[in-house]
Amino acid sequence: MSLITQRLKRYLENKNISINKAELYIGISRGTLSKALRNKKSISTDTLEKFLRQFKDINPVWLLTGKGKMILLDKEVSKPSQDIMLEKIIMNFFSFPIEKQSEIKNVLSKHLVTIINELNLLDLVSQHDIDKDVENYTKQLKDAQVLLQKDREIEALQNKIKELETNN
Repeated sequence: MSLITQRLKRYLENKNISINKAELYIGISRGTLSKALRNKKSISTDTLEKFLRQFKDINPVWLLTGKGKMILLDKEVSKPSQDIMLEKIIMNFFSFPIEKQSEIKNVLSKHLVTIINELNLLDLVSQHDIDKDVENYTKQLKDAQVLLQKDREIEALQNKIKELETNN
């Protein structure tokens, strides 16, 4: 087995991602990775590129050379979006055999529950943030109205002073 393929397998095991799920996530044919692993072969550069695009927390230097850490730190990673993974899976859904579609449905339903829970949490956070923003803008608007009223009063007083000065 090529060293890159061995490291790729180690990464997936570390992340508790099955070979089949990885193939599904990166949009390659079922068996592409598992055949390479089973036959101790290398993977194509196209497959490697797709893998690196999808799993952005893997250190490409480690994957190619074995040097450095396997996983990049959060600040070094632009994390893959679950939406993108799900979109790819959904777009490829009908190209999979019927038995695979059933497995995909199970995976999708688990992901959808997670995403819905995250969205509900985001809605709560977002609503709180929106409420605070509205409160701040309302205060700023009231402050601006007070300032505008003060400016009008000052202008009226200045006009009276000018009028008094002209009359004297």
